[in-house]
Amino acid sequence: MEADQGVRSGQAPQSDPKEQSVSNNWKYDRAKEAMDKRIEEVETVEIVDYKGDMSLESIPTTKALG
Repeated sequence: MEADQGVRSGQAPQSDPKEQSVSNNWKYDRAKEAMDKRIEEVETVEIVDYKGDMSLESIPTTKALG
């Protein structure tokens, strides 16, 4: 009966994210590596002044408009 308490209270049952699959092709290690890579890409960000003629569609991830 205790195992059902999390579901009844509206909380998801706690489990190890490595064992839990969101979809058939989701892998914990692959997702972690992808996130770590993205974090490394924005570890150093340059703040540049916004100019009216700048394209907002292709701002690099290493730049921020100030």
